Amino acid sequence: MVSQNVLTVVLVVLIVVAGVVGYFAGSSAAVPRTVTVTSTVAPSVITTTVTKTEKVTITETVTPKPTPTVTPPPPTPPPYWPKEVVFRTYSVGSPGYVLAGAIASLAEKELGIKFSVQPGASAPNLLAVANGEVEIGFTHVAWIPFAKDPNKAVKVWGQQVNISNVKFVLGPTETYVVLITKRPDFPVNSIKELAEYIKGGKAVRLAVGGPAASLEDFLFRWLLEKYGVTEDIIRRAGGSLVVPGEAQAVESLIGGKIDLIFDVCALPSSNYIQLETRMPDVKTIELTDEDIDYILNTLGFKGALVLDYVPKETYKFLAGNYRTLFTYTVLIAKADLPNDLVYQIARIVSENKDYLVKAVAAFRVFDPTTAWKFSGGLEIHPGAKQYYIDKGYLK
Repeated sequence: MVSQNVLTVVLVVLIVVAGVVGYFAGSSAAVPRTVTVTSTVAPSVITTTVTKTEKVTITETVTPKPTPTVTPPPPTPPPYWPKEVVFRTYSVGSPGYVLAGAIASLAEKELGIKFSVQPGASAPNLLAVANGEVEIGFTHVAWIPFAKDPNKAVKVWGQQVNISNVKFVLGPTETYVVLITKRPDFPVNSIKELAEYIKGGKAVRLAVGGPAASLEDFLFRWLLEKYGVTEDIIRRAGGSLVVPGEAQAVESLIGGKIDLIFDVCALPSSNYIQLETRMPDVKTIELTDEDIDYILNTLGFKGALVLDYVPKETYKFLAGNYRTLFTYTVLIAKADLPNDLVYQIARIVSENKDYLVKAVAAFRVFDPTTAWKFSGGLEIHPGAKQYYIDKGYLK
């Protein structure tokens, strides 16, 4: 009887083993791994353990990312588009003016409507867009906090700004820095020294790199006033303060017609590249700690202007890394400008970076993948936002 039970147990074990072996034999085409199968029959009598190598097939499903779909320009301009888009930029000959011209040329060709480029200045441009006088424009992001604050707005524009009518399109298109240059023999080394020189009855010929009401125009006048000098005092001492724009200001410095330029210029600027070639011994003046504290804290530009250094290699006339204040330019548009038109403007600028950099070297700071981020606190125009979504840049 015991022999019969043992035989039964052995048969069962053999059947189990055969089943396991057959199972593994049929699993032949996959990643091997070791599996232990244990069979127990009548524990008091016999226990058998079988170890085999199992091959398992692992299937991974990858969902492909959707291909971005960008809307091409319409074959003909829709009737609700304006017949002409007025583009307000910076002074004639400035990098911003050249850049606006290059963008306008591309947009006219692709969209079939007229783009008119007008010279302007950063602060008036923002107000012009807010008031609906122009469709699009460049402005320095430093002005946006002023436009949002009714008290500060009155100080700059003489009125409040309808900032809800101003929408962000893209940026930065250029980085701008405060740069102060002077004739090599002009005997002042700070704005404070300049003010004392003027109050001492000395005639000086001063120029602002931008036009009237530009950021540099406001900053220079406010700094001089801090140290007790107004334009009337400059004139009474036999001097002058002119606002010819950057290109003409640099030309006048080279020609010996002015003594000092206070500018907020693109980095780099073709005008100052000319200056380093034609007047290599030109000197620079840096803002002092007192100047910087006044601009950022008393005038209220903290957070709107940033303290940093222009690398020495930027211009040959820099004696070292140049400490100064930075801002950047953004493209803004009227809130009611058609969404599909603003979409196409954002697309044209973003798709033609290489071409635009050839026109204006400072445009190399522009990055289409992050152009939606640098709004300075402005709401992004729905048309521009949709373009960045379609490209996959903005979720």
